[in-house]
Amino acid sequence: MLMVIQLLNTQNLILSLQNIVGNLIKEKEDLLNIKLKDLEKKVEELKNSDIVGELITNDFPIKPKKSLIIVVAFITGFIFSIFLVFFLNFIQSFKEKN
Repeated sequence: MLMVIQLLNTQNLILSLQNIVGNLIKEKEDLLNIKLKDLEKKVEELKNSDIVGELITNDFPIKPKKSLIIVVAFITGFIFSIFLVFFLNFIQSFKEKN
């Protein structure tokens, strides 16, 4: 009797798993169909689109502004050095208090 119950439980489990697999296969097909339809629509939109203007290209590449880089680096270094002086003064006064 116990074997029959175990056999029925196993059969029920197999049937439920088959149903789950069937549902997953259906969902996969639905997703593929939806994505394919969206891609087909996008391809049609691209085929129907026109080029608005031509690309603008420069004959010479844009060079970095060396003078601007040097000025910014100098100002940043100056501000950093002032901050460093105040920080070292703070550390020194902290040591003197202890």
